[in-house]
Parts: sequence; C-alpha cells; structure tokens
Amino acid sequence: MKPEYIAQSTLRAELGLGPDAVICCMVAIMRDKKGHEDLIAAAQPLLAGRPNLHIVMAGNGERFDTIKNVVDGLGLGRRIHLLGFRADIPNVLRGCDLFVLPTHQEALGQAYIEAMAAGLPVIGTDVDGVPELIKHNLNGLLVPPKSPDELRAALVQLIDNPEQRTRLGEAGRRITEGRFSIDDMADETIDFYRRSLCRREYHA
Repeated sequence: MKPEYIAQSTLRAELGLGPDAVICCMVAIMRDKKGHEDLIAAAQPLLAGRPNLHIVMAGNGERFDTIKNVVDGLGLGRRIHLLGFRADIPNVLRGCDLFVLPTHQEALGQAYIEAMAAGLPVIGTDVDGVPELIKHNLNGLLVPPKSPDELRAALVQLIDNPEQRTRLGEAGRRITEGRFSIDDMADETIDFYRRSLCRREYHA
C-alpha cells in the first residue's frame, strides 16, 4: 500500500500548533468500544505536565457529543482536538507524531495500516487481529484493552523518545510497503472472515 503523498500537512496550521508540538492521533468512528475514553483517561495526567502535547481525534459518529462533553468537562478543549469527519486522513496523519487506537475489538485494523503507511509509530491493543499487524517494539507497541494506565505508559515511551518513534515508524512503513498491496489486503480480508466463521462454527 502506498500512502497518498502529502508534501506538507496543513494540520498544524489549522490547529495553530508549531513544529515543537507533539501530536498523538486517533482515527476512528466515535462509537462504543473504540476506546476514546481510554485515551482521554490515559492522556489527561500527561497533558498537565507536557504543555507541548496535543491529542487529535478524527472521526464522527453516534458518540461524538458524548466524547465532546467529556473533553469540555475536563477543560481540555484546547489540548484534545475533535476534528469530526475528515476526508483528508493522509493529511491529518502527516501532521502527527504518533498514532494510537485503544480499541476493545478490531476486525481488520485498516486505521493502523494507514498510520503505518504514513510512517507513524502505532500503539494498539492486544485484541483480535491487531497483533497480526503490530509486533510489539518492532513497528509499534501493544497494550491490553481497557487499560488506561498501561496505555499511558506506552504513550510516555513514545512521547519522550523521538528516536524510538522514528525507528518504529520506519519499520511500520517498510512492513506496509512489503505486505499490504491491494491484492494482499483482499486476500487477508477473505482469510480473516474465513477464520472468524470457523471460530463461530466451532463455538456454536
């Protein structure tokens, strides 16, 4: 998979953030079990001690107003940026430093693949097919789902170590370039659903 080429992201200018800001990005529909509240809980103490840290959440959905109320209630509207639906996800990713999706369940992990293709280090949860995409400390970090404390530790690891971000991001890009052509992704999608159906039949 080759990401859409973006010479320079417009995200930082849009948000009024300079090159010194460290931006953590989450791209996901705002619905149950995607882990938005987990990321907010994990990031809240970090935002207090790191004035250059910002969180970007791209996506819309049935829980958008709920998430916005949580962010506003914590007084974090200037640090956690809710972008809503975006048609320019490559542009958003290009403007960020790391990607996190603390989902409680995940089928194909397309968002992780897009982030890796953009050269971002990724933090994912050890659920479903995610470990097939993210190898811990090789191209990203894996944490248990519903674990804000462990998610916070992973965030600190990447926020405070730009060299590690670069290493994991470059590894992720190499993996996507070598593995996720359109044909490969179609084959893996079919394989995933076949395995899921087999598991369901086994447990039936």
